[in-house]
Amino acid sequence: MPDRSTESSRSLLPVVVLGLVALLGAIGWWLWQAVPPEIPRKEAKPSSPAAGTAPTASRPATLSVPALPKPEKPESPPEGYVGSRSCAVCHSEIAEQYAGHSMSQSLAAMADARVIEDYDQNVTFTKGGCEYRVEPGDDGIYHHERLVDGEGQVYDQRVEVQYVVGSGQRGRSYFIDRGGVMFMSPISWYSQQNRWDLSPGYTDRNHLRFERPVSGRCLGCHAGRVNAEAGENDRFNHPTIREAMISCERCHGPGKEHVAYHRSSPTPEGPDPIVNPAQLPPSKREAVCNACHLQGIEEVRRYGRTDFDFRPGMDLGEVWSIFVEGTGVNASGETTAVSHVQQMHASRCYLGSEGKLGCITCHDPHRLAPEETRAAEFNQKCATCHATQKCALPEAEQQAPPATGSCVACHMPRLGSHDVPHTTQTDHRILRRRPSPGEPSAKPVSEDDAKTPENLQIFDLAEVPLDQFAKDRALGIALAARAEQAQDKDRAARAIALLGPVSAADPLDGAVADAYGISLALTGEVGQAIETWKAALRANTRNEALLYSLGLAYFTAGEHAEAMQYFDRLVTVNPHRSDYQGQRARLLLANGKTREAIETASYARELNPSMPLVYEWLAFACEREGDIASADRYRNLQKRVERR
Repeated sequence: MPDRSTESSRSLLPVVVLGLVALLGAIGWWLWQAVPPEIPRKEAKPSSPAAGTAPTASRPATLSVPALPKPEKPESPPEGYVGSRSCAVCHSEIAEQYAGHSMSQSLAAMADARVIEDYDQNVTFTKGGCEYRVEPGDDGIYHHERLVDGEGQVYDQRVEVQYVVGSGQRGRSYFIDRGGVMFMSPISWYSQQNRWDLSPGYTDRNHLRFERPVSGRCLGCHAGRVNAEAGENDRFNHPTIREAMISCERCHGPGKEHVAYHRSSPTPEGPDPIVNPAQLPPSKREAVCNACHLQGIEEVRRYGRTDFDFRPGMDLGEVWSIFVEGTGVNASGETTAVSHVQQMHASRCYLGSEGKLGCITCHDPHRLAPEETRAAEFNQKCATCHATQKCALPEAEQQAPPATGSCVACHMPRLGSHDVPHTTQTDHRILRRRPSPGEPSAKPVSEDDAKTPENLQIFDLAEVPLDQFAKDRALGIALAARAEQAQDKDRAARAIALLGPVSAADPLDGAVADAYGISLALTGEVGQAIETWKAALRANTRNEALLYSLGLAYFTAGEHAEAMQYFDRLVTVNPHRSDYQGQRARLLLANGKTREAIETASYARELNPSMPLVYEWLAFACEREGDIASADRYRNLQKRVERR
């Protein structure tokens, strides 16, 4: 669910991306609101910034901060991918089995996807005053958001979806590819209830509609291999997807050297360079699965890393610092969608195994157990450790519903998901007894506002110890994300104390500059925030968060020429965001460029016809041009959008 292009994110969904906070979130809204609501007339000149507004770049505030020692950036990971078809040449039986696995159906182009959805009926639903509809056609699948009131239709936005995401075991979501920038549709299919509804992370109102960016972290888990731009985490070259399904090389590493090894001679010398996860030490073995199946409270990429740097054989902490807490199961017996790892780590089975128990102890990564033999197969897995410890229940009770002879049914019952609607998943805490109906199944997890990163644990800190730079960087970025979400000056101040020396060590670190600048702005040090963002932008010229922050800060200060430079760059980097286009239209209006403002605001409206401010700006522009009829029409539309 969009991020601010920082290295802090949360993966929220099992079959869809995750979710994330809106670009610049509340701090962007603060800067937006700081601009006077009245748009100057054409002949008006920009006024000087009033006292207390953002300082100019020529006289920024300065903070003297000692720098921590700067670490060396890690080497780029090995490439040498050959694709799963090359693997199938020698491993045809495994490849055939894997074709039926859910991981082999994790993502597909719409034209290639196996149809499991109901396109014949129930393709329309209403939420938050809007109607949502799925329209299949010969040329593609289209998703609609339509607003209708007593006066008729306000808008009907029709968007083609290019990719289907998820195997369909619990559901599917859909991605929109706009020139290498990926977005999510607000419409998802929920298999367990055979229905269409809003996508996970979307609320009835005020959601991000067709503009929810898909981060590289999310796409990197749902696709086998992507075509990422060099040095970018959330931008992709054409074609965006190199291999759709979760590929052989995602778990075994790039196969080029493995292929060469077996072709070198009839009796190759030395060890096979391919990775067999089953032969890795426990932390590295589990990291292969945890790279995508572990959801933290906050997640921060390590210094110099991208979301595509993990390779089998590495520890998770070499690429990400993932802050975790508890099991994700609340007092009502509901869980977060991706919390299997934390649940298993809390189980007596895992704790008693001293790390031997892991994902592949029970799950064959190459095949799914058939439905008719699944219970027996998992029972056998349990028996490998509990051969002498038989079930204490009488045989008749063991065979009675809901267990019907299944260890999993009693000790790993289904849990509802509180962040992905209409779905359930297996409880991996491996409980000694099944909770009675209505019985709290876990101690309540704390509220998000109380989950400060200082009180959380970094997942695999024991395997990958962090030096002071890495600790302060990870904790500072995570704290800044929390401070921004809650508009919390105290957290922002704590983030500043941690990130100041880190930023001084490397002012070009875009993730740190973004987080540090946001924290500075929250505490009133806007001049230092500007200085921080500008320094980092020299090495991160396409960083949307930095460009947006700077454009808004200069606009707030009344320095329109400077602001326009950043908004021009921003819409060149990503022309597909209505907030970018809308802010640029507002700036054009403030500088009397009415015709260009109308064109820009009209495009913003095309991207997001539900945004009331776009209609306000169009009304201002049309009124200035003397087109009173159009101005009145846009004001009427604005009122109707606001009323929904």
